[in-house]
Formats: sequence, C-alpha cells, structure tokens
Amino acid sequence: MARILVVDDDRDLGELLRFALGRAGHDTILAYDMTHALAAVHDEDPDAAILDVNLPDGSGFELAHRLRADSLLPIIMLTTRGGDDRNRTRDPGAEDD
Repeated sequence: MARILVVDDDRDLGELLRFALGRAGHDTILAYDMTHALAAVHDEDPDAAILDVNLPDGSGFELAHRLRADSLLPIIMLTTRGGDDRNRTRDPGAEDD
C-alpha cells in the first residue's frame, strides 16, 4: 500500500481520486492548494504525489519544483490541457509516460 498525496483544487475530483486509489489499496492524502500540500508532504511523508497544474495559490509546476528541491518523491501531473503544458510537466521532474 502506498501513501499518495493528491493535490487538486477541484474537491469533487480529489474525492474521486481518493475513492479510486482507495479501491486499489492505497492511502490517499488530499490537499486543495500548494500551502496545504507542502505541509502534508512534511507531516504525512507520502510515497508519491499527483498534482493538478492549476492551484489557487500557485501552479502545480511551481509545487513540483519545490518538492523536487527537497526530495525525489515521484510526481504525476494532471492537466486537461495538452501541448506546452504536457511538455512542461517534465521540467520539474514529473514522471514521463
């Protein structure tokens, strides 16, 4: 079982991801903004993170850069946009497909 941090400002999507990850046997930590996500990483020590690109107090890209400064935590980025955003997810060290 992995502890997975899900960071998304869409609470419904966060709960859906928590449900799906729970069904797969994972423990899910939810955060809805960058501030709470950073605290959760410190307090909860997750095994991986799923980050939304759009957050109310910054971007998922900025959060990924901050996480990468202190750890090798595996990161998956969520975005509904393609093109440049998809390519930018690799810049902070997000996992490639």
